[in-house]
Amino acid sequence: MNVYRTRFKRGQTSKPGSGLGLAIVDRLMAQMNGAMNLRSVILEDGGNGFECELSFPQMG
Repeated sequence: MNVYRTRFKRGQTSKPGSGLGLAIVDRLMAQMNGAMNLRSVILEDGGNGFECELSFPQMG
């Protein structure tokens, strides 16, 4: 499987999100026979964030 890693950090916003983003990604990954793994991380600047790993099946 090909693995793509991206780090996300909570933005400075006054409005909370709907919380649907990760649920939608999880559903799409399942439909594509892929996988999504999340892990909490402490960032270099001391902030909190998470690491998202998306694994896609190889094409061809």
